[in-house]
Amino acid sequence: MTALIETDLNRKPDLEHERRQPLGAEAVAERSQGLFDSGMYCAESVLQAVAEAYGMMDPLIPKIATGFCGGISRTSGMCGALAGGIMALGLLTGRSSPQDSKDCCYALTHNFVHRFRERFGSTQCTDLLGCDISTADGAASFRVSGLEKTVCRPVTRQAAGLVEEVFALRGTIRHPLL
Repeated sequence: MTALIETDLNRKPDLEHERRQPLGAEAVAERSQGLFDSGMYCAESVLQAVAEAYGMMDPLIPKIATGFCGGISRTSGMCGALAGGIMALGLLTGRSSPQDSKDCCYALTHNFVHRFRERFGSTQCTDLLGCDISTADGAASFRVSGLEKTVCRPVTRQAAGLVEEVFALRGTIRHPLL
């Protein structure tokens, strides 16, 4: 496992050359929804769809997102689709060493979170669902109401597309404090 991490994940991807084909936001969103429909959860689906769009195939990719699903493991935290998007932007623009700049990653993440909040009204799983899945009653309400299909599925799809939209604007987006 260590060799896999050293050879595949510690390298800085050459994004212009590794992308398999022009996909666009709709294609990434569709792939994310397909992953979600196959049984992956919100954060896993968003991160995996974006990674695939850039030719990054590694079995560790969905695994690192699992704990972020369900509002951070059903703790009433941040929406997992948002967390998956943040991880995807980090995968694409994050630092590989202390000497690397954080500015692009911070700018894109700030913009992504702002757009997500504008689109959905909140960044918190509980607010988006209208129930608190960290409680037994909330978890039961989630199951009975079919919120996985009516809320999580479309939010996951749109979050993946939003990552692609924001990433396409890299170089033009600036963080207001950097």
